[in-house]
Amino acid sequence: MQHSAGRGSPYLLDRLQSVLNSAARLLVGAKKHDHISHVLRDRLHWLPVQQCVQFKLCLLMFKALHGLAPTCLAGLCRPVAAVGGIWRLRSAARGDLVVGPAVVHFGVGSFAVAGPKACNHLPTDMRVIDSIDTVGAFGAALEMFLFR
Repeated sequence: MQHSAGRGSPYLLDRLQSVLNSAARLLVGAKKHDHISHVLRDRLHWLPVQQCVQFKLCLLMFKALHGLAPTCLAGLCRPVAAVGGIWRLRSAARGDLVVGPAVVHFGVGSFAVAGPKACNHLPTDMRVIDSIDTVGAFGAALEMFLFR
């Protein structure tokens, strides 16, 4: 049975989180019903699955915006400020990215939609293209933000 990005993702992410929780319990010797989220964060320094997906998406978007990703992805990552006619909008000043159309075949889970949406939810100082100049610095700032 296949799951589309819109319908099956929460189920699949929950299943993956369950596997991650089990692995953490195994590593730290916790019992099956012990609460594990604080162990994931504080002891193992693992992000929950949903935040890990957001981390990967935002990191790939950063790379695409800075010419460090394949060119086919770079074309899907456009700052609002770069689009003609709407440069005066507040979203342009905040460093928002253009969210591409949800093409029926690919849907809202496509990179053109999911990537910009994930980045647009970051704090403004992390979204402005020139505010952070290296992948390592962006990754560290992003990790700090997601661990909060």
